[in-house]
Amino acid sequence: MRDVFLKMATRTNWRTLVTVIGIAACVMYMAGTTAMVEGLDSGTDALAARVQEGPYIALEGSSLADSMVPISVLDLIEGNRTLCWASWVDVEIQSVHVGSTYAIACNDTSGMVTPDLAPLSGSSLWMGARLKDDAERMNITLSSGTEVVLDTAQGNVTLEYERTLNYGAFFSTDWVLVSEDVPPPIAPSVDSVSFILIPKESTEDLERLREEGLTLIPMTGTVAFFKGGIEQVQSSLYVVSLSTSVVIAVLVASLMSVEVHYRRNDIEVLRQIGGSPSLIAGIFTLQTFYVSVFGGLLGVTLGYVVTNFITSFAPLMGYASFVVPQATLSSTLLPFILALVFGIIGGLPVAVLASRKLKKEGPPR
Repeated sequence: MRDVFLKMATRTNWRTLVTVIGIAACVMYMAGTTAMVEGLDSGTDALAARVQEGPYIALEGSSLADSMVPISVLDLIEGNRTLCWASWVDVEIQSVHVGSTYAIACNDTSGMVTPDLAPLSGSSLWMGARLKDDAERMNITLSSGTEVVLDTAQGNVTLEYERTLNYGAFFSTDWVLVSEDVPPPIAPSVDSVSFILIPKESTEDLERLREEGLTLIPMTGTVAFFKGGIEQVQSSLYVVSLSTSVVIAVLVASLMSVEVHYRRNDIEVLRQIGGSPSLIAGIFTLQTFYVSVFGGLLGVTLGYVVTNFITSFAPLMGYASFVVPQATLSSTLLPFILALVFGIIGGLPVAVLASRKLKKEGPPR
């Protein structure tokens, strides 16, 4: 009887395979989404660790592109400061358009942007690591002296690539850094700057700039704002996971209902050989467990594999990504447990109904 019990409970047909695939798809969605959000959270923590000692950005209004801080504001600053001019440019290398970004020129006597590095010459250009990676994906080889054309609405200027910049509390890795002596049309204005960097320790300077009406953005504040958005997404994931789990319960309940219908002859045979109602309930309960476990394991595996595939190959399609999917308990064990629990919740009532059907029909004649 035991062998018959196990054989019937683990019997595989196209209906069980479809249900396993359905459960796997639900679990893959839960595990993959959670792993991506966990990776984004981890990446943001790493970014926060890099910029926690960063300066404040002082600008006019809230948009870097439109900010024009009058040069007269400098009279209010007594401590260290770095002046920055931003120009929106199209970057071309070897007649290939690499991307559009900001060209930043800095008067950086305090070393906040480029600490311990020699200043740029008028014809030199430092390129952010991400922008350089974009160029190399286009089969463009950058070496010292490679000409880089920065094109604006007012004209263009040709500079020479000097080095890659991939660190700093302020500099974005998809910007280019140019000298303050860069020729027109992106030469710095003598009447205004785009923004000013002020050390966080310069509290009196920051207060005077705030009273002047400038917007002050702490680098840690921007990360905290981003972290707040991630936390909201993480909260929403619980609702998504619960809804997806309900779908799993419906899938398993549907499978078990169909199985009871298609196995009515098997149930009759078990009844004839003395099978009890609890045996019938046990067969369908074990089948529920079997389907849920395999669907959950397959889904967790696919979730992690697919998310890593997406983040690994996104750059080939032109999408940069610093997210590394995280295989944590919440992205692996939790989706599996939800699949198992809700699978049993969906299948157990059907198993009980099947056993009651046998009980109603009475003992074998």
